[in-house]
Amino acid sequence: MLNQLKQRIRTQPLKVGCLLFALLSLFWLPTAWWMSGLVVNAEAERFLVLLQARRVAELDRVSRNLGSRLEYLKGSPEIVANTLEIRRALAAPDAGLIGDANRYLNIFASNSLADKLWVLDTGGRILMANDAGERGSLLGAQLPARFYFSEAINGRRAMQFSYGMRTGIPGFYFSAPVLSGKKVIGVVVLKVEVGTLDKVIDTPDLLLSDADGVIVLARDPEQRLRTLPKAKAATFTPQQLKYLYDRPVLAPMSLTPTEKPIPPGLFHLDGSATPYLLLTRDDPQMNGLRVHILMAIRSFENLPERLLFYFWLIGGCGLALAALALMVALYLLRTRLLSRQLALANRELRQQAETDFLTGCANRRKFDRVLVGELARSQRYGNPLTLALIDIDHFKRINDDHGHPAGDAALVHLVDTVKAGIREADLFGRVGGEEFGLLLPQTPASGAALLLDRLRQHIEQRALQTDGGAVAFTISIGYAVARAGDDADSLRARADAALYVAKQGGRNRVCMEHE
Repeated sequence: MLNQLKQRIRTQPLKVGCLLFALLSLFWLPTAWWMSGLVVNAEAERFLVLLQARRVAELDRVSRNLGSRLEYLKGSPEIVANTLEIRRALAAPDAGLIGDANRYLNIFASNSLADKLWVLDTGGRILMANDAGERGSLLGAQLPARFYFSEAINGRRAMQFSYGMRTGIPGFYFSAPVLSGKKVIGVVVLKVEVGTLDKVIDTPDLLLSDADGVIVLARDPEQRLRTLPKAKAATFTPQQLKYLYDRPVLAPMSLTPTEKPIPPGLFHLDGSATPYLLLTRDDPQMNGLRVHILMAIRSFENLPERLLFYFWLIGGCGLALAALALMVALYLLRTRLLSRQLALANRELRQQAETDFLTGCANRRKFDRVLVGELARSQRYGNPLTLALIDIDHFKRINDDHGHPAGDAALVHLVDTVKAGIREADLFGRVGGEEFGLLLPQTPASGAALLLDRLRQHIEQRALQTDGGAVAFTISIGYAVARAGDDADSLRARADAALYVAKQGGRNRVCMEHE
């Protein structure tokens, strides 16, 4: 047989070569497919580990932030309940005391996240309200005996997500009893609407679910009031759902585990081809609320194509030794492209982490970091440095009169106007809800005063144009010049004091420290 083989090699080399190639292919191609799967899975898992680490850190930050805000809101009704004006008005509800109490509630609500602040008698009737005298006020209305009211009547603080039975507006209700000795004589209820909490969240992929597994807060309106897998609310009757969530049926969120080559631990949302990463945090401070991040990983949609790419690359190079050099070059090129892509993704993530999502200017984190560096540089070289704090006057009135989209547009209008009037070396950032900071390196007080007043005039003279018409507003500015021995906190405190003077002096003003 060996002689016959030699003869065929001599007489039919092409036929023998094809036969050997076929035999080699039967052995090598399954091996090449297995190796390709290892390479793709390793790359995907490395990318997923990096992504999870960043998102877990962000989820922890958001969870702590929300937990502290909710803890503050849970304590606010108790603060109001212990206020002398409220207790007097409940003990002797005449018009004068009720009026004083309503004014106190209005002041308290305007300086907190509260949208509604009520005081109820033990029968559930609203006796005092922060919006007393305004159109749509529920003053005098009888509220249903919800969980938060029943708990307060029994002497306990409570928190509950629910829909307004009269307004239909969803929100979180916080309650505390008003005590006279050991007797409950009334209930304080604070309501924060979902739209208000939305504004303090800077993570677009964030979800917040209640103790029954219903998503009550989400940037994506399509995800609101959906039930998570294995949610307790999935067992509720339509009547219960209508009572709690103002609708008899809640759409379930379908999360199907992904299959190879996509790494484990990801899901397909509602049958989509895009893999999603779902992270969850439980915080004891949040009374059963759970914080989630649901993020689409679109780069994993092409994993099957990448698997085929590596299969043909490794298989072809194994069968054709002559193509070994090309295989190495392609592999190195692919690795370089992947590294560049990862570096670009890191740069984009870093930029997103330092940019305010609504206005596009620097966020509080970046502003504080640059402030510390510029202050150190100013003190080292003796160059002047000015810090200005800018606040939109009566911003809540813009939201109330024209709606939250107009309020958002006003913030963007302010940022665009200021950016157009400052240097590239200056830094403008959002440091609060409607409060912004402007850092002016190598700028003395005289130059800062001219610039800031010019910016104030531009805002005053150029009204914001919206679909509902022109929206005019003004700004107040307080600024301070860095001194020897200053740190970021002391410089900011003096600028903030100047801003307070501008506000108290009638707004639409520019004030320097100690003016």
